[in-house]
Amino acid sequence: MRHCSGPDSPPPQPPSASAPARSRAVTDCRMAPSIRSRVRLPTVAHPRSGLGARRSIRYVRAMRLERYLQRLDAATARLEALILGGGVLLLAGVSIANTLARNLRGTTIPGTVEVTEILLIWITFGGLAYAVRHARHIAMSAVYDQLRGRARKALLVTVSLGTAALLLYLGGYAVLYVLDVRAGGRVTTALGIPVWIAYTIVPLGLLLGAVQYALTAWRNLTRTAIYRAYNERERYEEPGP
Repeated sequence: MRHCSGPDSPPPQPPSASAPARSRAVTDCRMAPSIRSRVRLPTVAHPRSGLGARRSIRYVRAMRLERYLQRLDAATARLEALILGGGVLLLAGVSIANTLARNLRGTTIPGTVEVTEILLIWITFGGLAYAVRHARHIAMSAVYDQLRGRARKALLVTVSLGTAALLLYLGGYAVLYVLDVRAGGRVTTALGIPVWIAYTIVPLGLLLGAVQYALTAWRNLTRTAIYRAYNERERYEEPGP
């Protein structure tokens, strides 16, 4: 007769044992593995298991941070599209309406010049982050084009971080200026629009531009390739020897 082995297995039954006793022994033998599976035996950690766990935790944290940055980039992209799209459409509508009024009625619409100036300010500073996002801004690349490899990426990261810090610095002064204008109560001549509303886009546009430059620096620090923007990989062809 075959018996179970292990610390939690039932004792072997003698040959003279009754049939019900042998049946209970067989049942206990079948249940023993399931009981043993519930007991957590102490394990000895591998010397490198701690290092692997730390790497896994860092990887998970990096992936979470990457998802947060992608959401931030998507949110700023929607805001930029709203500012630029709405500003261009309003500017076109005001200009067309003013032209029709001048040709059909012989007079212009009051306040057209003021609305046009305000919309131009919003489009200009709202388009700052859009230009950085698509790497379409003006760049002085005389030194940058002469570098290769890590030196090229290091210069790009340095310029991106420095520009982001500069935009944040200017944005702080822009906020103070907008608050000062609001406290002064200045309004436009024809329509009486508060001037501070027109200047609100200035600190907002500088902040969005700083965010894009910071995202560009982060992308280059976490990727092997060179990125001119967060989602724009460098596509310049390397010159031949």
